[in-house]
Order: sequence, then C-alpha cells, then structure tokens
Amino acid sequence: MRELAKQGEVHRQEATAIVQMLVERGKQATEKMSDLARGEVADQLDRLIKQVDALEAQVAELATRLRAAEKTPAKKAPAKKAPAKKAPVKKATAKKAPAATTPAKKAPAATTPVKKAPAKKSAS
Repeated sequence: MRELAKQGEVHRQEATAIVQMLVERGKQATEKMSDLARGEVADQLDRLIKQVDALEAQVAELATRLRAAEKTPAKKAPAKKAPAKKAPVKKATAKKAPAATTPAKKAPAATTPVKKAPAKKSAS
C-alpha cells in the first residue's frame, strides 16, 4: 500500500513540475509579445512624431510667406484695355446615324426662263 502511495506522490510531483514549467513558458512568451508590441508602438510613434514635425515646419514656412506677402504692397499694373472676351467654344456632341439610310433624292434643277430679245425690224 505504501508503494502505491509513493507512486501517486511521484506522479503528483511530476505533474506539478510540468505545470510550473508550462506556466513559466507562458510568462516568457507573454513578456516577449509585450516587448514586441512595445517596440512596434514606439516605432510607429517615432514615425508619427517625424511627420508632425515636418507638418509644423511646412506651416511655419507658409505663415512666414503669408506675412511677407502681406507686408509688400501689390504693384499696380498700368491700365490696359481688356481684351475682348471670346465666346466659349461649345463642343458638338456626336449624333448617332440612323440605322437604315436611304440615298437623298435630288431636287430638280431650278430653271430660269430665258428672256428672248424682241426681233429687230429690218430696214426695208
């Protein structure tokens, strides 16, 4: 009976050791995943900060240009006659041809009556 109890105790100790080993592996895997996630978030944050810095520089440059443009008075150009405005050209839309076409009938030529000169009287 004692031998069976000893065997049961050995199995329980082995099972406890295996469970502890699995828990430790789980903790290590969790730490690795956390480290990877932290690193990725830090990389993304660095990229975002660089983009924001670039945008700030662009806004500052535009503000400087705007202030400079507001300070310099606009030069007046000599008055010129405005060129005549051309009417906008309308593009013709393509029309579909009728499905069946027949040749056009020719109209008869218009005839103008020829005026005849009155006959000359001969000197007789």
